[in-house]
Amino acid sequence: MQVDKVQPTKRLNFWLTSVIIVTCVFFTLASLPLGVIDFYYYYLIILVFLPFFTFYRPSVNKRFLIVVTLLILHGILHVFLKNNTLGGFLKNFLGVTVAYFFYYQFLGLINFNYRKFFKIYTQFCFWVALLGLIQYISFKIGFRYGYDYSWMGLRVISDADNGYLIHSIFSEPAHFGIVLSPALFISIYNIFESKDLFITRLKSLAIILAIILTSSSTAYAAILFSLIFYLVNNYKKKKSFLLILVAIPLFLVLYFTIHKFQTRVNSLITFNTEGQNVFENTTSGEVDGSTLILLNGFYVASQNTRAHPLFGTGIGSYSTAFEKFSLLKGTWMENLNKEDGNSLFNRLLTEFGIVGLLLLVYFLKSHYVSKKFDKSPDEDDWVLSSAVLVLVLSFLLRQGHYFINGFPLFIWSFYFIKKINSNERNR
Repeated sequence: MQVDKVQPTKRLNFWLTSVIIVTCVFFTLASLPLGVIDFYYYYLIILVFLPFFTFYRPSVNKRFLIVVTLLILHGILHVFLKNNTLGGFLKNFLGVTVAYFFYYQFLGLINFNYRKFFKIYTQFCFWVALLGLIQYISFKIGFRYGYDYSWMGLRVISDADNGYLIHSIFSEPAHFGIVLSPALFISIYNIFESKDLFITRLKSLAIILAIILTSSSTAYAAILFSLIFYLVNNYKKKKSFLLILVAIPLFLVLYFTIHKFQTRVNSLITFNTEGQNVFENTTSGEVDGSTLILLNGFYVASQNTRAHPLFGTGIGSYSTAFEKFSLLKGTWMENLNKEDGNSLFNRLLTEFGIVGLLLLVYFLKSHYVSKKFDKSPDEDDWVLSSAVLVLVLSFLLRQGHYFINGFPLFIWSFYFIKKINSNERNR
């Protein structure tokens, strides 16, 4: 089978493949502050292996070249119009271009075997989830060495707000939930269908339980997204009714037993009723700080969209818009998520406008492999396609970085799942 005229003749060594996947997807916390950029250690993996990948099998996706060209023209235009800085444009444009090119080459060298990628990814997700469960149990029994990961630069969990907020190897529970969200969907599929796709049902239960114990609203949203896509592809009246019957009481239990989750839900309700007034007293404790940062990002995006509704102000321009419109100036949160808006939705709306969001929707819709609407898709393919879609929605909700946690690798996988599935059906 030929995909974009790239046919690697050798496979990367399993351990080398695993190191690249695990490092680039999971170990993205530590960085070196180098002035204008934070140089994450996993960038070294990209810089070391990219020349090798390019030399071994030089190739490029034609559609990717078109996107890169449009990014350059759009970005330079807004630098000249003073809607972005040259540094902001170059930093983000080069980062996105190099990252997507690297992961494309990487997939090519493993024969575009996205199943191999997901197998390694889900297996490591189990170990990450297991560490999170150990963290939770250690805290409950008072074994500090089992839950205090401050020696890795991570926060120490506590029982504040009745939420233990386990985070495993990540900086915060939300990132835990986001990175594991594709594995979450696969795990839910395994449990409901009595399957062992990539991981056993026991390991699937461990992943689901660990995500529930994060007490993270973002993680709970990922659970909701997963249930929705599962029902879309497996609609049965009895099963759907039972899931809804379980979901509503579960939400109420989480709301009334986890104060942190309750505060964030209440914060959204307060913003809906009071609007910008919620930003007047950021220390009252009535509105959750993380929610304020997210809502501030949405406010920045909406104000920038009023001035540039169709195409936004170019890649890397969110920080410029933030300086103009942020409502958190003069508070302890004034510089938090200044670069990424704390949400891919906020950032895309700011930098690419309504047209950019519509193009994303078109890409996701046209490349999604559905069990219900595609003709006889491979069982694995609709599951993996749905798993990536859950990740994208989680990023849109709570992660504004374009290429952290191997995000481009998941996007390329999403692209090739559809492409290869279509090619096989048309044979």
